[in-house]
Amino acid sequence: MLEVFDEMKNFVKMKTIIIPIASGITTRFIEDNIQKNVLAIRAMLDIPSLVLSVATVLCKWRLVSNEQLQKAERLFSAI
Repeated sequence: MLEVFDEMKNFVKMKTIIIPIASGITTRFIEDNIQKNVLAIRAMLDIPSLVLSVATVLCKWRLVSNEQLQKAERLFSAI
């Protein structure tokens, strides 16, 4: 996963919202490896998403506003 973030960090601008869905990726890992003021919202998907019955927990990182979290909630409610 570190290789992906190494490639990605050159394209991420300040204040970009990143929503990882990979298990084991923490918001701290994102901040440490992108090395910018990124806005990370951790999405933890439940396995039944494969059968269109999903529960997703979103956890915002310290720089994320409530408005930005609501945008992420709207994005995931479309699934």
